[in-house]
Amino acid sequence: MRARLTCHPVGPRSRPAEPGTERCKTASHYTHKDTHALQPRSTARSPDPARQKHSSSDTHTRTTPDFTHPSAPHLSLPAPCKSPIAPLPCGGYNRNERQTKIYPPPRLLPSILPSPPSTSTKVHHRITTTTTTTTNTTTMSRSSGKTLPPLPPIPFSEPPYLAHLPSAYYTPSHLAWQRTCRAFISQHLTQHALTYERAAHVPPHVFSTFASAGFLLPTLSPPLPVSWIQRAGFSSLPGGLPIEKFDYLHFLIYTDEMARSGIAGPGASLTTGIAFGVPPIINYASDALKERVLPDLLAGRTRACIAITEPGAGSDVANIETTARRTADGRHFVVNGQKKWITNGIFADYATTAVRTGGPGPSGLSLLLIPLNAKGVTRRKIEVSGLATSGTTFIDFDDVAVPAGNLVGVEGAGMKYIMTNFNHERLTISIGAARQSRVAVAAAFEYVLKREAFGKPLIEQAVVRHRLAKVGAMVEAQWAWVEQLSYMMSRMPKRAADAELGGLTALVKASAGRVLSECAQCSALLFGGNGLTRTGQGEVVEKIYREVMGVRVPGGSEDVMLDLGIRELVKGFRRKIRELEKMAGSKL
Repeated sequence: MRARLTCHPVGPRSRPAEPGTERCKTASHYTHKDTHALQPRSTARSPDPARQKHSSSDTHTRTTPDFTHPSAPHLSLPAPCKSPIAPLPCGGYNRNERQTKIYPPPRLLPSILPSPPSTSTKVHHRITTTTTTTTNTTTMSRSSGKTLPPLPPIPFSEPPYLAHLPSAYYTPSHLAWQRTCRAFISQHLTQHALTYERAAHVPPHVFSTFASAGFLLPTLSPPLPVSWIQRAGFSSLPGGLPIEKFDYLHFLIYTDEMARSGIAGPGASLTTGIAFGVPPIINYASDALKERVLPDLLAGRTRACIAITEPGAGSDVANIETTARRTADGRHFVVNGQKKWITNGIFADYATTAVRTGGPGPSGLSLLLIPLNAKGVTRRKIEVSGLATSGTTFIDFDDVAVPAGNLVGVEGAGMKYIMTNFNHERLTISIGAARQSRVAVAAAFEYVLKREAFGKPLIEQAVVRHRLAKVGAMVEAQWAWVEQLSYMMSRMPKRAADAELGGLTALVKASAGRVLSECAQCSALLFGGNGLTRTGQGEVVEKIYREVMGVRVPGGSEDVMLDLGIRELVKGFRRKIRELEKMAGSKL
């Protein structure tokens, strides 16, 4: 969005004015209110000889731009300054240029200026993160009459490939998919995410809209089950993408777009169940079980969740205590136990549940698909820090009879299935956290461009730039790692990827939580008091800060991930050494 650029003679707070020299000010010299209106600060000054040399017709009057009117993506530009020297964006002058250039002012990220809960007015900005619609604006140069490209994004607000930088990863198929995802998700989720999170509730029609459009399927791990998706009523993915062409880079793009509001809860309320509860059924369940439940799950007519964590067993999966004992006739399992912190559990019809069917340790674990409307199942929602809309649930199983045909895969192989499923879960968490980190840093970056303290914008303070430099580098490094891992997974068979990349996936998930923690803390500090407030300019930043532990703990706690990552890498290294020794016929 473009604001009016206004030229004024140099005032008394700068060096003495030279004849014909003027200074340009942009919309960053307005103060922002929570109503999204820009209010001009007082510009009253003592009389200045340099100012008095200009007639009233030479001095352009400042006006308050209306950012709330959808039909005005940018304002008309004033007549060019009469200065013979063209101002540069940094405030300097190009003495070789005699034609005045008009440069864009900073824009406002919606994450900084959320819509007040009591108003239905939609604010239109060119870049959207939370409550706004995307508007594709162009720039008109008054001096040349040329149409210029859209304004560049705020630094760190978009991945490099979306900031018009070259990338070796993305094909035209990926870029078209990104446009499809952004258009649909922005309309049906991103612009409403903040409202849903405030209410701690995502309306059921949102899930139905995503399901009917096929926009829940991309949360599954590639390669997608083509025949089962077709049987669920879909001939292709949204935008015409062939189901069989969907890879982990398409998945990366989709997951990044789902997290673009900066708030994890609304997106998680839609996708977590199908993302982690359905893949074990696709990969390991019997044909009869698939036939019975998969079409409805993929079409969104029913919902699932993954139920592994217990009050006494979190990352220590091997010590799960929920039991499933076969009845004497072998036709049922009787389940007793508790599951805790189960995302989407309150919404789900089924729980893909880790149960103990044998003795102690990992070999005694199995996966069982438990209908959550069965007799003996009770559920209640758990209030957690952040993620108010995700449906975190406590589930109690009391002598629940489950058909033996609901056993997923082979009895006693549950630990293997769970560990394989975790790779997809950890990568999903890492991608979402990378986007949340972006939103936090970009919001802070734009805030310090406009916020003044000690007589100048915060961005002019070296310590502020230093903070942004550190977290900005973290964001881009984390994204590069996530991007690289997604690319490798898109080029490797699933079995090979599970064997080779399990350790790296654990490490990238642990790193994602640490990066988000640093970015959220930096953003809250730069926002000052606004970063502590649950409404107003810092609302999204405050919410991201509360969601940090929702990344560092679920999917494997951070310390466990760091240890697991190294153990997996050591195990893989030793396996390759043994293979070489076998080929050589001697010890290396």
